[in-house]
Amino acid sequence: MPTVAEQFIEEGFKKGIHEGVLVNDREAVIEGIEIRFGKVPNEIAESISGLSDMGLLKSLHKQAIIAKNLDEFIIALKKSKN
Repeated sequence: MPTVAEQFIEEGFKKGIHEGVLVNDREAVIEGIEIRFGKVPNEIAESISGLSDMGLLKSLHKQAIIAKNLDEFIIALKKSKN
């Protein structure tokens, strides 16, 4: 049976991995927008950086790839926040 200290270390480790995955997912969305449409407006980057739902970030990454233009992506982003 793990000690209390070991449990805290394990919990911290898992939390760190989760945060790392979130950062990667956010960067993937922003990078997809940048590749498709050029410079990413700060407002959009900040909005994406505030998201913590991995499923939503995956969906937005797909939208960044298939959206016809930046405005279409912005509509998808706004819908996702409702």
